[in-house]
Amino acid sequence: MRETVAGSANHIYDTLIAAVLAGDRPRLEKLLSADASLANKADSDGLTILMIAAMAARADIVDFLLNHRAAIDKTDSSGASALLYSIIHSNIQAAAALIKRGANIYQKDKSGLDASELAALYSQNEIIALIVNKAASRGSNVLKPEGGKYIYTSDDRKNSGVLSAVFSLVITILKYGFVMLLFLIALGIYLSKQQEEQITPYPSKQQAQKTSEPFKKVDGAPAKKRTAKKVRSAPDSMLFNLIDNSNPKGAAELIASGMFNLDAADSSLRTPLMLSAKNGYTDLVTLLIEKGAVIEMIDNNGNTALFYAIESGFTGIVKILLEKGADFEHANLDGIKPIILAAKKGGTDIIGLLADKGAGVNAETPYHDTALTWAAYNGHLDAVKFLISRGADTSVTTLHGDTAASLARKQGHHGVADVIDRGGVR
Repeated sequence: MRETVAGSANHIYDTLIAAVLAGDRPRLEKLLSADASLANKADSDGLTILMIAAMAARADIVDFLLNHRAAIDKTDSSGASALLYSIIHSNIQAAAALIKRGANIYQKDKSGLDASELAALYSQNEIIALIVNKAASRGSNVLKPEGGKYIYTSDDRKNSGVLSAVFSLVITILKYGFVMLLFLIALGIYLSKQQEEQITPYPSKQQAQKTSEPFKKVDGAPAKKRTAKKVRSAPDSMLFNLIDNSNPKGAAELIASGMFNLDAADSSLRTPLMLSAKNGYTDLVTLLIEKGAVIEMIDNNGNTALFYAIESGFTGIVKILLEKGADFEHANLDGIKPIILAAKKGGTDIIGLLADKGAGVNAETPYHDTALTWAAYNGHLDAVKFLISRGADTSVTTLHGDTAASLARKQGHHGVADVIDRGGVR
């Protein structure tokens, strides 16, 4: 019963998201009229449909949800509000709608950044102007970016020692004239620099982007594999949930929106591309690659998306990945290469695709296992015959002293062993 209720709740949430992304106000109106609490519906990470609207640049839906009592300053597990998400995704109209409706511009996420700091970090000058105007209407000042460092003043600091010192300087200047003015200006510049150095600088937008540059090849050679990092935010978790819960259509809508980190990873460092390849979601695989997902990300066992497609036997996805440049000679942490995995699973069509691309049929693991020894061990006759036809060495001996034929016999695959002894002839 619990699973049924949970499944129903997930379906409602997915339906709400689809309506938000499509700007389907009649659909939202119908849903919220039936249950007003849905205006604050969130997933397990606290990501509300208002946040989705803010990310998707749906200012009209932001206003609509607020009219239906959506909580404007509600935060998710990362401490981010709808306003912060609108800034991160450069959605000026959504940010304007939220600020106009009273969103808290001073609210900070768990990394300690508020709206003005995020806007400065991502060079969102129009949003900064909106925030400054809002702050001015409240009689306070906001973050001021200066060369990548930030000075923050508010009503709480108007009577601080710094401002008191400035006032004293003005009085002193009036008393002692121009010479003293020059001296105090120099002193003021020195002190301001010292004060700035004590403030922790945030990286500039350009510096932040350096850590997320696309995966590239150098001089035509395959680039070094990049291990996926567990950096899932609440929105990323939503994408994983849709893929895990067999909802490729919903996942495709989110991917198309461009709001998510396509190379985020789960606890096993599996990316959305890996999971899509594993589950046979061909359209998702194609879409993720088109949107810039890194093909050569590796999980905690060194597997790429290609390994997942081979493991599950999805020939079409293997073909797509190979056409997009997937590395067919990469070995995972167990020393297994794609063609060995394909032989182990008995996928003759996939073995053929890999061999046609140039994958070595005699590649060995650290235990001297080959594609042929694995195919023989598992009794995959067609795979054995194909590998031998492509030049697989039938005399290779594993670390334990077995040949492909002896392994087949030990497993009771005598017909396979006979074919190997006859050089692939049945």
